[in-house]
Amino acid sequence: MIFSENFIEVTYIIATALFILSLKWLSSPTTARRGVWAGELGMALAICGTLLYQSIVDYKLVFTGLVLAPSLAYLSAE
Repeated sequence: MIFSENFIEVTYIIATALFILSLKWLSSPTTARRGVWAGELGMALAICGTLLYQSIVDYKLVFTGLVLAPSLAYLSAE
């Protein structure tokens, strides 16, 4: 399915707004949970918007990052 560039741009704008709100909400203990949720949703929208972009021809690096990043995070947490 081919998405229009306008849809991708709107996705990026919403993701940016959620990132900014998450930073604001994380500064207070009473709204910190809302801030984490907004940050997670913003990151998910940014990733989805990037994957929908037509200039990405090869997804091998994307999938390598999806496998490698959690593995490195797990190893560094020990």
